[in-house]
Formats: sequence, C-alpha cells, structure tokens
Amino acid sequence: MEKKKKMGLIGVSALLFAILFYKQEVAINFGILGLLTLGMIHFVLPKNKRDKQYYVLAILVGLMSISQMWYADVYTFFALSFSLLVLGTYIFFRRLNVLFYPFLLFANYVLFLYRFLSFEWLPKREGGGKRSWKKIIALVLFPALLAIVFFAVYSTGSSLFYDFIKKIKISENTFYFIGVFLLGFLFYFNFWYPYIPRYLILFNKRFKNEFGENNRDKLMISEDLLDVELQRTSGIITMVLLNLILLFFVISYNYEQFFMLGEARNLSADTHTQINTIIYSIILAMCLILLYFNSYFNFDEKADKLKKLSYLWLILNSVLVLSAVFKTMQYVGTYGLTTKRIGVFIFLLLCLVGMYYSYVKISQKKTNSFLVTKMTWVFFFTFTLNSMVNYSWVVTKYNLTFVEDVDIDYLYRLDYNIQLLHDYLKTHPEAEREYYGTFEWFANSQESNFKKPFLSQSLYYRYVNLED
Repeated sequence: MEKKKKMGLIGVSALLFAILFYKQEVAINFGILGLLTLGMIHFVLPKNKRDKQYYVLAILVGLMSISQMWYADVYTFFALSFSLLVLGTYIFFRRLNVLFYPFLLFANYVLFLYRFLSFEWLPKREGGGKRSWKKIIALVLFPALLAIVFFAVYSTGSSLFYDFIKKIKISENTFYFIGVFLLGFLFYFNFWYPYIPRYLILFNKRFKNEFGENNRDKLMISEDLLDVELQRTSGIITMVLLNLILLFFVISYNYEQFFMLGEARNLSADTHTQINTIIYSIILAMCLILLYFNSYFNFDEKADKLKKLSYLWLILNSVLVLSAVFKTMQYVGTYGLTTKRIGVFIFLLLCLVGMYYSYVKISQKKTNSFLVTKMTWVFFFTFTLNSMVNYSWVVTKYNLTFVEDVDIDYLYRLDYNIQLLHDYLKTHPEAEREYYGTFEWFANSQESNFKKPFLSQSLYYRYVNLED
C-alpha cells in the first residue's frame, strides 16, 4: 500500500475516531468505528489479497462490532479491539505467526514517537521528496502541538497564566476534540502504518507448520547422552506406564462418578477437584506430545509403537474429558446451570480440540509450532465469538424451565436477562414484591441509558420492555 494512501487513511480514520468519541462514552460509537474501519480495509485492499483467512477475520470484526453496539460492555470492547488488531496485523504481515502479534503491537506502540518523528511515513512527492511535508510538520504542526501542551501544563500552576489563557478565544471543546483526535491518530498510525522489527522476521522463519529437510536428522536429545535406540525405548516404556496409570484412573473415575452413591453436598467439591485433575492431565498430555515429537521421531520408521502409544494416550485423555462432560451435566441437573459451569463445558470442548490437533500433529508430521499456533487461533476465536452469546439469558432460560428449586437470587445477579425474569414473575406474583427493587434498579438504568447521547448508549436497553 502506498505511503500517500496510508497517510490519507490515517488522517480520515483519526478524524472519524474524534467525531465518534467526542464527549461520548465507549458504546455504540466503537461498534460503528469497527464497521467503518472494516469498510475502509475492504475498499483499499486489492482483491488478490482477500484470501479465505481475510474473509474469516473480516466477518469476525463485523460480528464483534454488532456485539459491541448491542452490549457495550468490557468484554465486547476487548473482543472488538483484539479482532481489529488481529485483522490489521494480518493484512500487512500475512506470513507472520499469530504468536508474534502481541510482540509486534508492543513494539509499534513503544516506538511510536520515534517512528513519527523520523517522518518515514510521509509520502514522497515527485521531484520534491519529503522536504515540504517535513517543513509543515517541523515548522508548524509540531511547535503548535508542544505549545498547546505546555499552555495546558502551565495554566494549572498559575492563576494569572490561566486568566491570560481564558482571554484567548479558544474553547475547551477545541482542546478536547484535538486530544481525542490525537488518541485516534496514535491508534490508526500503528494500524495503517505498522512496523515489523527484524528480530521478529528472523524468529518467524523458525515457526513453520512443516519440517524442513534439515530438521529430519535433528535428534530430540543429543546422542552424546543417549543414542536413538535408547531414546526410543525410553519413550515406549514411559508411554506404556503412563497409559496404564491413565487407564486405571479413567476406570476408577467413572466408577466413582456413575456407580458409587455419594452425598449430594459433596458433589460440588468433588466435581471441582476432578476437573482440576483433568486440567493437569491434559497439560501433561500436550507437553509429552511436544516433547517426543519435537522433530526426529516424526520420521523415525522404528517409532511406530511410540506413535500408537501416543494415540492411545490421546484417546484415553479424550475419554476422560467426555466423562467430565457427563459428570458436569449431572452437576448441572442437580444444582442448575451457571455461567461458570458453561465455562467448564467450553474448556472441556477446547481440550477435545487440543486432542484432535495433537493427533493431526503426529499423524501428519507437523511441527510443535503447528500445534501451538492452531490452539492460539482456537482460543482467539473462542474468546471473541463468545462475546456475542448472552449466557445470562441461556442460564436463566434453562433454570426457569428445567430446575425445580430455582436460585432466583443468583439469576437476579446476572446481566442481560431482565426480560425473562419479568415474564417469569408475571406467572409467579408471590415473588414479585421481593424482587421489585431489582426491576426498579433496571428501570433507572434503562432511563439513564436513554438520557445519554445515542452513540454512548447500549442497544440492549432499548429493546427491553417491562411495562406489560
């Protein structure tokens, strides 16, 4: 992308940022900004650069923008921010591994002032170079900006100086708008004109999904310590022992959970303890796969037994995860659904995805980077897409429909479920008086939302009706 086009995009984007956030809270305006930024990206990006990954990320940004406009909470703010930053990084550095995205963003913001003052981002004019642009910034914009900053600083320490500034007919609104514009300029300068340090390029070359020819002869442990035969045999013995231990644990775990009658009051504590055990088991499983199939044994023809034992290890871990799923379902059936229990289901699903990609890594002879990168993308999409789901509504709907002894107090502590609770109390008038204060609080919050400027509102409050 040409520097001239980038400079125009930086200016337009910063101006849109200032207009949308001028004396506004972060709410609908950020969602609109996300959609406008997505539109600009799609407009300036050549068609041959719009691959499948681009469209996936672009759709994600669009969904996160809508989610931000609807909920306008902290979760949706971060989900949209992350999706925008990931899309912006991808369109400029397609070959960069996602593991290096945080380091790239950190480097860009730390070096912002140096990069800005280097003027390398200014477009070159034919025959005139960048000298005219440098003159405008160096002789006009930069001195004016510093003057404004120091005027503001000195006005706080002297009443005479402050009175003098008050006589200058520049309103506080102008300073506020300039400040918001500069904040937008900071964000979009790094968004449209990113810089990639050389060390990231060098590291990125090492993080590939496929092994190169030079990796195939690389041993997991130096032969000075153990020869290949001993390494292989040690791995087989280790995996046999671990599989036996895990098999015994899976059998005892399922027997305890589904055949032994325990006290209901111990169900909660037992479930949390067992979930923690499963977490440790999954982490150990992933580490073992990364250790044994770091390089050499992917191509060792004599490592067939080690591979089969590793597959068995993954299968047993998957059985353990599925057992935990059924156990958690039993827990939910006894105590009802909560957002934390939904979190457990999501985590267990991620564990199964991790087992699948571990299998792919071994069977298709992929690098460790493949497994770590895939799981990073899985966590990223899980985090962002979950911001769209109203889990408070899901929990409330389930508990009011399927649970006999409903914990109404817990449901009233959740967000975004007030309409369901209102409809429920219409058929349970005996409880309405007890929770009237909650409805009154929500009505005040809804009224407060309507009093805000439209761009600072949450659309959710506009579509809840407690009058009927």
